[in-house]
Amino acid sequence: MSSIGSTRGLARLVIGFAFLIILPLNPALAEEEEQKGGFPGDFEAEVGLVSDYVDRGISNSDGNPALQGGISYSIGTGIGDTSAYAGFWGSSVDFDDGGEATVELDWYFGFNGTAPGSELAWDAGFAYYSYPGASSSLNYDYWEIPLILSHPLWDSVTATGSYYFSPEYFGDAGYAHYLNAGLSWEIAVEPVTFTLNAATGHQWIEDNAWAGVEDYQDWSAGVSVGYEAITVGLAYTDTNLSKSECFGGTKVCDPRLVLRVGASL
Repeated sequence: MSSIGSTRGLARLVIGFAFLIILPLNPALAEEEEQKGGFPGDFEAEVGLVSDYVDRGISNSDGNPALQGGISYSIGTGIGDTSAYAGFWGSSVDFDDGGEATVELDWYFGFNGTAPGSELAWDAGFAYYSYPGASSSLNYDYWEIPLILSHPLWDSVTATGSYYFSPEYFGDAGYAHYLNAGLSWEIAVEPVTFTLNAATGHQWIEDNAWAGVEDYQDWSAGVSVGYEAITVGLAYTDTNLSKSECFGGTKVCDPRLVLRVGASL
């Protein structure tokens, strides 16, 4: 990312993630608190670098690398295996908008668990996507309600279906619905784990002209390799949008290969 604003935004993101990961997730501190019967629940964190930040088949970093990461907290509710969770996730972004937006921060909370007497896992919550530094007139910030279901099929194959609804989508584009279905297959070959995955989704937007893009289909396929806390993945993504249908003739909807290197704590 070339602008001064983008560089500063990326620096803030790096410092913030480093501080949040090191402070609450120190193993010695966690063990000490557990022994004392202290702070309940679990913290998780992740940090990663991608060659391109692609979401729903569209680049949010103008084809450039992006730094990403987040932290979450979960705790059992005492009702079956249901847990409550909250957290945030962030990424550097570039919408080719003159440097208005350089960072995306997603704030979320919800509940998850497994349906009684089955292996059907569910997740329901709320997510707020914010873009600090972007002009309020752009109306980038928006709410979304995600609903996710997953179920093991056979061996290590899992099917996942998800639905996302926004009452006022990115850029003040009105109602939006996104429906996605996918499959993943885990193959353990000690000491590493390979994961193959494929998914497709469809995005509906109420005001296509205002959004700058038509309703569209996206799909992806990829493979990742995990070793302890480190994961390296490569994915192919694409949409059915032509260049003329993609934000005034840009290339952010084109097919691309995305490399990701990440670590979880």
